[in-house]
Amino acid sequence: KYFILKVDAEYFLCTSYTGLVLTVAGGQASSTPANHSLGATITGCWIVPSVLDGIKSDVIASVALVLLEQHTASSSATLDFTTRNATGQSGATFQSDFDEYLIEIVNLVPDTSAVTFQLRYSTNGGSTYDSGSYYNCVFAYFYYGGSGQTTGPSTSIQLGDGLSNIAAQGGVSGTYNLFNPANTSLYKIMRGIGQIANAGSFPVELRVISWYAITTAVNAFRLYPSSGNFASGTVRVYGMAKV
Repeated sequence: KYFILKVDAEYFLCTSYTGLVLTVAGGQASSTPANHSLGATITGCWIVPSVLDGIKSDVIASVALVLLEQHTASSSATLDFTTRNATGQSGATFQSDFDEYLIEIVNLVPDTSAVTFQLRYSTNGGSTYDSGSYYNCVFAYFYYGGSGQTTGPSTSIQLGDGLSNIAAQGGVSGTYNLFNPANTSLYKIMRGIGQIANAGSFPVELRVISWYAITTAVNAFRLYPSSGNFASGTVRVYGMAKV
């Protein structure tokens, strides 16, 4: 297996090693920079920027998860996912190079108590977000001493309700899978599991299965509370490699 090694400001493509002797190859036919601080001998060539860019692209294409976009809330009325800024690429978050996406929510806390946490899709790159009754969702919740569910068409997908705004309780965290959003012949299916801090000061497990009953390609989505803002927390979107 090859791997990329960074020493100070230089990058090396290591092709083999024996003990602490690393053999590298790259686009720059020259001696190894003398000012590196690695405790090993390096033989071969280092990588010029143009070669490194190509290697980075190959590595991104082969890893299991690729971070596409990330937002951290700070008195945010919405968190909109429209561009692939995490990889320096422009265009829609959802593109044809992936057909499954992972949405990771980490301690998203509202600034208003007892609000509902919601999601809407966009088919025009985030210019507008669909508020029609196309979101069919089963939202089940479990907590010590009880359980329940809500079902039926809605104007959004519910990812939690009755959220506590006490920051120390952690807000909502969860993992959600979205399948084939760029497809133009299928409804958009999302499912996942999460946990919230309820305004009644107890933890609640959430399970969500949903579809967006539209066959138009989805290329953005919005997360928002039913009132107020998100005070803090982070949301990341990953593409899941097909190979």
